[in-house]
Amino acid sequence: FFRCAVSSHSISWAGVLPFALPKGMSSSSVADSESGSTSGPSEAPTPTPDFGFVDDFLGQCREVLENNWMDEDIVEELTPLLQTLLDHPGHATLLRQWLNLDDVLACGASDGQPYQLRLVPLKDSEDFSMAVYVGVCAPLRGSKPRALSTWAVIGVLEGKERKLLYARDRTQASPGAVRESSSRVYSASHQHRVMGLLAGDIHQNYNVDGSRPSITVHLYGSPLELVETEIFDTSAGTSRKCLEHDCME
Repeated sequence: FFRCAVSSHSISWAGVLPFALPKGMSSSSVADSESGSTSGPSEAPTPTPDFGFVDDFLGQCREVLENNWMDEDIVEELTPLLQTLLDHPGHATLLRQWLNLDDVLACGASDGQPYQLRLVPLKDSEDFSMAVYVGVCAPLRGSKPRALSTWAVIGVLEGKERKLLYARDRTQASPGAVRESSSRVYSASHQHRVMGLLAGDIHQNYNVDGSRPSITVHLYGSPLELVETEIFDTSAGTSRKCLEHDCME
């Protein structure tokens, strides 16, 4: 993730710090400045749609949490629930429209970071047992390898993403040394579109499509600003730990 954000509901995979554009500059003007073009004033923000279906989805997820205590069982039972949410064409359309993809991509370009998450607003904002985000990854880009202190279920709404899993390399002296252990492509157009992660899984998400961004829906066992993260530098064989909102790439 990265620091750049287009609203108070946006976070970065490097941290959950809000990003404010300079006064008088819109996210569309950032994109125009990078392309060398100019445009008029940006349009008014799109009203937040009714995300009651996400609240209903989380209600089903809470039942899973109440009946299971092992991460493996929780992730296994949550996977088909997220699959059902993604398969509903109306739900996918609402999430896609609310995301305001042009602004998200412009924000990522201005900050030089490829992966962005936006927190879905819910009725019960005081429930910290889970959180839902919509993510965007630029073409042929990805997050840095990282391990979170909570489980995650991630589904592909549009495009394709490769999930890479890493294992700690015990042959190296550095405790942060890792090696790739497995990978799999998840696609919105294929049967396999939802990936599960356990707490502590060292993983990296990568958009394998060179022509368009990938859009994903992320369900975490806790809001990311409360999650401890370990970020890995595979070249240097090092890692560092931080709270997600304090991490900077």
